[in-house]
Amino acid sequence: MKDKYILGLNGCHCRSHDAAACLIKNNQIIAIAEEERFIRQKRALDKQPINSAKFCLEKANIGIKDLSAIAVGFKLSKRRLSDVSSILPKEMFELDKKILVIDVKHHLSHAASVFYTSEFKEAAILVIDGQGENESTSIFYADSKDITFLKSYSTSESLGFLYSSISEFCGLGGFGAGKLMGLSAYGKPVYGKIINSIYSSVRLDDDHLPDNQTEFSSYVASQLIRKGFKPAQIKIRFNEFTGKIEKLPVLLRIHKDLAASAQSFIENKMLDLAREAEELTGSQNLCLSGGVALNCVANSIVENARIFKRTFIQPACEDSGSALGAALAVSKEKISGKITPYYGSSYSNASIRKILHMMKIRYKEYDDIIKITAKLLTRKKIIGWFQGGMEYGPRALGNRSVLADPRDENMKVILNNAKGREIWRPFGPSVLEERGEEIFKNYVPSPFMLKSFEIKKEWIEKIPAVVHVDKSTRPQTVNRRDNGIYYNLIKEFYNLTGVPMIVNTSFNYAGEPMVCSPHDAIRTFFSSGLDYLVMGDYLIDKGVYE
Repeated sequence: MKDKYILGLNGCHCRSHDAAACLIKNNQIIAIAEEERFIRQKRALDKQPINSAKFCLEKANIGIKDLSAIAVGFKLSKRRLSDVSSILPKEMFELDKKILVIDVKHHLSHAASVFYTSEFKEAAILVIDGQGENESTSIFYADSKDITFLKSYSTSESLGFLYSSISEFCGLGGFGAGKLMGLSAYGKPVYGKIINSIYSSVRLDDDHLPDNQTEFSSYVASQLIRKGFKPAQIKIRFNEFTGKIEKLPVLLRIHKDLAASAQSFIENKMLDLAREAEELTGSQNLCLSGGVALNCVANSIVENARIFKRTFIQPACEDSGSALGAALAVSKEKISGKITPYYGSSYSNASIRKILHMMKIRYKEYDDIIKITAKLLTRKKIIGWFQGGMEYGPRALGNRSVLADPRDENMKVILNNAKGREIWRPFGPSVLEERGEEIFKNYVPSPFMLKSFEIKKEWIEKIPAVVHVDKSTRPQTVNRRDNGIYYNLIKEFYNLTGVPMIVNTSFNYAGEPMVCSPHDAIRTFFSSGLDYLVMGDYLIDKGVYE
């Protein structure tokens, strides 16, 4: 029987973000990649998934003519649906025949991305983001037969837009939700009633605007100002190190308390929605998706409430994951095997060595690169770690990571400076999965860094670099099956120190996407405060180069 290939896409040239592509062969994921990694523009705003689609096809060694269908993770106009070249440029993809193009409702794409990659036979699905077509939150029920829509909430009730609006008001940007979550731990949730009042009064024209985010943010900002709040002032600074202009918010107590209040509001709303999903479905399994599901603190609060027995979130629950979801919604099949995040580009030692020679970069090759790297970490060195297939989703999960020693209380400041980040931002660790229970309260495995845990008292002084101000952290749990090289590195560090974790943050400089290629890794290494770069079996330092 002929293989069935489906190419899933997200992203277009107008009002989109997180462009990405995914290729499914029968019920197997062949490749997934995000456009931002190739074009080096964070979030790939208003971009088509051109490079990511080419990567997926090339990895499978097929052409677009071999596809059974192209699935798009949002509804298209009839004109665009009838002409595939409006999605992928004809001159780049040799469109020599009419390909079946199927547009999938955005929230259904999110739902499919999480259910068909879960181990559940049936589940309630909760999708929460900024905006689908005309909805911001949707509840589904899924089983072996299909995914059934049950209920949705309008964009006037968008939790994603509310959170991003307050992020923007606090000077962290409309896409600064992760920063706002980190900032919330520094404040107190004293403005809950005000936020609820503003949220309850939002009224948008859901039927006529393709994207309501600007209108929503403007309304929230105007109401906050009317109630006496002032937006964070922005200081402009020229960074001589990077040659870029930086915008730095001046964060006052009121902004920290506003962040804490927004976080508390989101947590309570997600609990209410989880209870509603359980009542509508009667399921004991919950799948979470949509951009709001990146809020690891709220995810853990929902899980710890024990409304459901089991919860699953896939690595790219934001819009890049809707490329995966669109393909799965068309195939309507569970993927074979357990999902991992490592479906992106990878490089052999030979190809890395060739690039190092071409760029005249000095290096040392080691048979025991894991032992060498672990020893460097114990000496408080910051290391760029480049191995295996590139992750998809916003979290670095051990293949395109910056690593450090969690025992150093000064490492937060050192590492934030090295990456050009705000000095107050927290870091999470990668932890041996089997040791998590002795370190964290209410522990369950968290392989995709999408849950938050309180650290047990006896461990707080041992790992200060990953302890947030509220004594919590956002770990990635690692086992040998999913990522053997990374597991062995953490294990070696544990053997040397008695601490079964290392600090893990994304391999990028502030404002840039994670590195994709060895070229990206080398450029970022030499333009940041990292001490060493490890790619494959090769170690690069910052010695004197001719």
